[in-house]
Amino acid sequence: MGFMKKILRYFTAAALCFALAATAAACKEKKSSEAEKGKEPEKNDNGYVSRVRYEAEHPYVEHNGEPYLMLPLQMRLDWIYEDTGGDIAFIEENFADAAELGFQSVCIPIYWATIEPSQGEFNFSQMSIYYKYLEKYDLKVEWLWFGTNVCGSGGCAPQWVKNAPDTYKRVVPEGYKGDGVWFDFSCKETLEAEKTAVGEMMKWLAQNDKQKRCVMIQVNNEVDQGANNFQPDQTDEAQNFVGQWWQTKEGHDKYCWVNGQREEFFAYESALGDVIHSSPYNCVTRINVSGAGRNTIPELKLDYEDILDTSGIDIVGVDCYATKWDSLDQYITKVSGNVTHLAEASGNYEFGYNMAKMLEMGAGMMIYCHRDDRDHFGFYVNNGRGSKEWTERPSTGEDRKFMNMIKKVSSKLAFAVPNGEVLEFNGEHLEGGMDVTSSLNGFSIRFTQGNDGLGIAFPVGDKEWILLANRDSSVFEFDSSAKVAGAAFGGYENGKWKVQNTSAVDGNKVTVNAYQAVKVILE
Repeated sequence: MGFMKKILRYFTAAALCFALAATAAACKEKKSSEAEKGKEPEKNDNGYVSRVRYEAEHPYVEHNGEPYLMLPLQMRLDWIYEDTGGDIAFIEENFADAAELGFQSVCIPIYWATIEPSQGEFNFSQMSIYYKYLEKYDLKVEWLWFGTNVCGSGGCAPQWVKNAPDTYKRVVPEGYKGDGVWFDFSCKETLEAEKTAVGEMMKWLAQNDKQKRCVMIQVNNEVDQGANNFQPDQTDEAQNFVGQWWQTKEGHDKYCWVNGQREEFFAYESALGDVIHSSPYNCVTRINVSGAGRNTIPELKLDYEDILDTSGIDIVGVDCYATKWDSLDQYITKVSGNVTHLAEASGNYEFGYNMAKMLEMGAGMMIYCHRDDRDHFGFYVNNGRGSKEWTERPSTGEDRKFMNMIKKVSSKLAFAVPNGEVLEFNGEHLEGGMDVTSSLNGFSIRFTQGNDGLGIAFPVGDKEWILLANRDSSVFEFDSSAKVAGAAFGGYENGKWKVQNTSAVDGNKVTVNAYQAVKVILE
C-alpha cells in the first residue's frame, strides 16, 4: 500500500478519492499497475524536485527530470563547523576536495537545534554558507535532518525542547539511571514542533535553492539504534552496553526504535515526510537504519516493508561499514519497490570493486565519511575533530581515479543502472589473471586482464558501448554477433562525447587502460 500512496501522491484530490475507491481490495499491493506499465504519475499542485520512479527494471530516484546516480560523499560539516569555530576557509576546502575526488553530490547533516535555537526563531545562515560552496563546486546535496532521533538519541533537538519534558514528553528505559534524552513519539506537541521546523526548512529551500541542488532529505539518522543500546538485564555499572538486543526480532523490537516505540516512530517519521512532500520543495525522503541483526534475522525485513508502507517515507537503506562484498551484500535492502542502496558504506581499497557490483544490481552507495579517525572510514585520516590536516589514506589515490572515471560517464551511467544495463567484471576483486564473460540481453563480452583488474561495460545506444577499467591492458572482446568499427577514450561534457584519443582495436577486441572511459562503436 505504501507504494500506491507514493504514486497517488501526484494525483489531484479528486483523482485520489477515485483511485482509492477503485483499489481498496488491493490495498496491500506494493506498486500500482500503472507504475508497472511505466505510466508516469501526474504532478501534484506543488510539482516536485525529485521523486521515486518505478517503471524501469529497478526503482530509482529522478532529480530535475533525470535519473540520479546515488553515489554521494558524506561530509561531517556539523563537526567541522563546531570544532573549528566555523572556519569558512576550511569548510570550503571540504567542498573543493569532494569535487576533486570526483563526487558530484554530498550528504550534509543539519541539526534542528541549529536552525531553531529559540522556539519560533529560525536561522539558516549555516545552510547559506553551504549553498555558496555547493554552487561554486557544482555539487548536488542530500540533507541529513538530525532531529529527535539520531542513533537512538534526542540530543540533536533544540535545548528549548529538551528543557521542557512536561511538554515534549520523554521515555526512560526501566532501570536506567543516566541522563540520556529519548522522546515519546506519541507526543503530539513534539511532533508539531518538529513538523514546523522541517516545514520552515523546506520553505527556505524553495526560496533559496534556485538551482534545485537538493535531491532528498534523510529524516533522522540510524533510527533503530534504541536507547543507547540500553538493556536493563545488563550488569555493567558504567552502562557501556555492547548490546545483545538485535539477536532476536523480539529483542530488536523491544529495545530498539527508542525503547520499543516501533509503530509510534514509523507514524512520526511518516508525518515529517508528509511535510516535505506537501512543501513548495517536494523531494524524495529516506530513512537509514543500522545494520545490527539485519544479516541474521530474516523477519527484520518487515521493518523495511512497514517503513515503505508509510505515505511520508520513500526509501529505506542500511548503514554498513564492511569492506568486502560478501559482507556488504547481506545488508542491501532488497525489498520490492525500494530504491536499492546502502545508506552508508566505508570508502577503502575495495570501494571501486564494491561499487561495480552495486551498479550492476541497479543500486547505489552513500560513502561515509570524508574524514574519519577510524580504519576503513573516510578518504582522509581525521587527526582529531578540530584538525585541519589532510592526511590521505593509502587507498584514496585509487578511489579518486575511480570516481573521476565514473564522473566522465555519470550522465549515461545514471540511465543504465536502473535499467539493468551494467556489466561488471571481477567485482569480487580476485587476484591473478582474469578471463570472464558476462552477458546482457543475449549479447556477451569477454574480459581478460593480467592481474586483479576491474571492468565495467554498459550500452549508451543500439551500437554504442562504454568500457571502463582500473588497470592497464584490460581487454574487452565483443561476441561475433557484432563488429567493432572503432573505439576512442574521452568523456561526456554537457551530454556530448568528447574524444581525447583513439583506443587500440584488434578485430572485436578493445584495449582499455587504467581509468579511461572508452566509447566503442559497433557495426
